[in-house]
Amino acid sequence: MKTGKKIAVGLAAALAIAMFAAGAVSMVGAQPAEELVFTVDVRALDVHIETIHDTDFGNMSPEDVTEMHSFDVANDGDMDAMMSANFLTEDGGIYGFTGGSVIAAEHFKINNVTLNNNGDAMEIDVVLSEKTKEFHTKLFVPTDQPGADYLGSVELIFTPATRQP
Repeated sequence: MKTGKKIAVGLAAALAIAMFAAGAVSMVGAQPAEELVFTVDVRALDVHIETIHDTDFGNMSPEDVTEMHSFDVANDGDMDAMMSANFLTEDGGIYGFTGGSVIAAEHFKINNVTLNNNGDAMEIDVVLSEKTKEFHTKLFVPTDQPGADYLGSVELIFTPATRQP
């Protein structure tokens, strides 16, 4: 029995050596592949709100319209950036200023772009690389708006620009 095991082990070792030798021979005939070098230069998107000027519309009555220079965005990166915006505040599924009811997002503009009542981000404007851009907001209070204090939070989103201003 001991002799049988030795033979089996000896055959397995011989088979492994034969397989290694066959692999070594086939590699000798193969040409080494050229080294591929890949490089990438990732452009920087470095955008931030540089200055907040005014975010309080103050006391307004129904049918009032107020426009103000609200903030400046600086793009210190080396690529143009698209700024999009959407309301985060909502009441009953309608996004906008909330308080006594809702002043719907459709009554609020950033650089003359109306925001969306369902909370979808709207493309506002492109901020060119190495530039600062002013953003103006405009609010219209509808005629049927009840008197109350209203508050709204807007999210600003910056992505690489796919179109020019």
